[in-house]
Order: sequence, then C-alpha cells, then structure tokens
Amino acid sequence: MTADVLPTLPLTEVSELLIQRKASPVELTQACLDRIESANGQVNALVFVDPETAIAQAAEAQQRYALRQPLGLLDGLPIVVKDNIAVSGWPMTNGLAVQHTSSADADIVSRLRRQGVVMLGSANMDEGALAAAGVNPHHGRIMNPDFPGYASGGSSSGSAAAVAAGFCCAALGTDTLGSVRLPAAYCGLVGFKPSHGRLSTTGIISLLPELDAVGPITRSVADVVYLMTQLEGWTVSVEQLPLGHLRWGVPDSFSGEELDVDVQVPFESALAGLSAVVRPQPVALRHWDPGTLRRSGLLLAEHHAACHWTDPASAYSARLRSMLQYGREASADRLARAQSCVRESKSDLLASFTEVDVILMPTTPQTAFDSDTAVPVNQADYTALANAAGCPSISIPCLTPAAGRPAGLQLMSAPGSDEKLLAWALQVERLLADC
Repeated sequence: MTADVLPTLPLTEVSELLIQRKASPVELTQACLDRIESANGQVNALVFVDPETAIAQAAEAQQRYALRQPLGLLDGLPIVVKDNIAVSGWPMTNGLAVQHTSSADADIVSRLRRQGVVMLGSANMDEGALAAAGVNPHHGRIMNPDFPGYASGGSSSGSAAAVAAGFCCAALGTDTLGSVRLPAAYCGLVGFKPSHGRLSTTGIISLLPELDAVGPITRSVADVVYLMTQLEGWTVSVEQLPLGHLRWGVPDSFSGEELDVDVQVPFESALAGLSAVVRPQPVALRHWDPGTLRRSGLLLAEHHAACHWTDPASAYSARLRSMLQYGREASADRLARAQSCVRESKSDLLASFTEVDVILMPTTPQTAFDSDTAVPVNQADYTALANAAGCPSISIPCLTPAAGRPAGLQLMSAPGSDEKLLAWALQVERLLADC
C-alpha cells in the first residue's frame, strides 16, 4: 500500500496500521499534507494549515509507537477542526473577515491533544456559521470533492470537504440546526451531533448556546464510535442492543412531498430494508412543523449572535449584517413565539421516546444542489428538530445509484442515549450495505 492512500482509508483501519507499525504517523501526516498541497487550492476546504507543527507532533507520536507507549488509539492520527474552534496559537476567523489568534485550546482540542492527535489545520466554513451553502464571501467557495460544481453543504463545509478529499482522517464541526449532518450528507460521509452538553463547547464561538453542539465528521459510523470511545470513554455495545429489538418510526407529520426523488427513493429503500427486520411504530409529533421550527431556530440564532458578537461591522458581509440586524430588531413577541415553537417541538419529540427508541428521517430534502442555483431554504428542516430537543442525531449515507449524489439517512434518539444511538447506527449502516 502506498502512503498516499492512507488518508482515504477509514480511521479505524489507519489506526490499526499505526498500531501494527505497518505505517507511521510521519508517513501518514506527510501524505495528508501532500494531498492538501496538491488539491486544497481547488477544494478550498482549509483556511489554515500548520505543516511544521503537524510533522513535529507526528514525529513525537512515531517515537511513542517505537517505544510501544502510544497515548491511545488515536495517537498520530491527523484531524482538522472548523474555524470557529480555538486551537492555541492558531488564527481563528469564524468565517468572518477578521482574524484573532487563539490564546488557548478549546476543551475538545485539549482532549484530542491528550490522545496524541495531530492537529493539521482549520477548516473553511459558511460565514459566522449562519448559512449552509458552502460559500464564504471572505474565504471563497468550498468545493464538494467528489461532485465538483455541487454544494458541499454547511456550515461545517470545509470539515466535510477535508474528509472527503482525504486531507485528514476525521474532522470536527459544529451543529446548531444541522451544520455537521448537512455537509456530511452532501459529501457521502457520516456526521454525528451528540446530545446537548455531552461534549464541551468551551472555546468554540457560540451561535446559540442552547442548540449548539460539536461533533465529528468521518467516513463511517465505526469511525465515530472509535473517536468517541477514545475521547470520552463511551461504551458502544451492539450485542446488548440487537436491531431486531429496535423500536423505531417515522413521524406521522413528516411529509415526503418535499423530497427530491434522489432522496425519496433511497430513503424508502432504507425503510423497507429496516422494516424487513423489525416493523416501524407510529410516531405522533403534534406541534412539529419543520419549516416553522427551522425559521424559529434561525431567528433565535441571529438574535443571540447580534447581541453577543463583538466583531466590527467591517468583518461581516452585507448579507450577514442584514441577518444580524434582523435578529437584533426582532420584537419580544416574535422572539417569544420562536422560543415557544422550540419548546413545543422539543416536548413532542421527548414524549415520543416513550414509544420508540429511534426516529428516522432523511437528513435533507435534497442531495447536493448545483452551486450556481439558488440555495434551498429548507435544507435544515429535518435536522433542526434534534437540536431543539438536545437529542443525539447521526447522518449516514443511504445506498444510492453509482453515479448518483449521496443522500443522508438521519437517526435520532433520546437525550443522553448517544451510545445506544451509535450501536443502532452501526447495525443500520451494515444493513444498508447489504441491501
């Protein structure tokens, strides 16, 4: 196996190669850097790369492996983080036209460092994390590596594109209304949003604290499990949660009318495959209206950002200034209605978990859209619900035609049931692969 292939392998496989000393951290990191040097000018996934420090960290990991004293199973694996996550000494922009140097690591970065992870660079993102187009007015468009000319999604656009392009073994993004799961779905990857508060967001620029989460984008559910097991000590047991005992359903208020056929067909195929193992249960969400909830969450995010961000006006594009002004000028009554919508949707969803273990929906109503067309307003209609309720949620690729763009299947479960959700997602992923 040649070194240039290493960054394209699942994280679990690369880790095993390092442990067996069939590959080295320096070899792996240099392969990532070579791919970045070759392709990032076109993909534009990364806005900052720190090659000298990355190679130095990889050399330290390599020495630990030589002494058979790695810091953990993630030691020597190169990772990138979204450009709103602080890495000490690195510039951070939050996707704006202003740059600050971070004086300390975000909590999640500190945890990665303790595992010996090689920090490669910062990923491009939608401006202020307040969009999902994969286009930044200050730092440029992020290309979908496997589908040039189509959107990479957002707002963790660069994080997903970096993994898809083989620039790193995994990436971190942030998710307030779906910003980890959306780009993962468009790029044919796995995106995981943990339960609210399960991973610390200290050191991450906040958009809306009560909905914000940080989560990984990887090539497989197994990679997510590997990361979370090592970082957080989670125990994910498939044996204790067989798929045949899963109680699952699709909300009765979910309408497939919005779905593009490229999403509808693989989604229905996934449901049929799962139904052959265990039949679905009815799920009633009386107050959930996807578009209303998405707009409510967006308004609250705009209001919070307008009231708490301290960047100069020149740091924002005209579009973002308009959004922040809209949020700042929102009346108390409009904000109260938006908060009520979030609360009622949350209450509905939490109540449903007395009847089912997992709710399934498409991640997005469409596959990656043509970058030259209007951005669909409904992208986050199905993802915002998990943020509103603080639930863990994961997007995994559906089986699609060989030439088709990827579609995401979203699973969500009750707050705090992250390990169970990952166990079920592992089995659903395998089921889809066998269909």
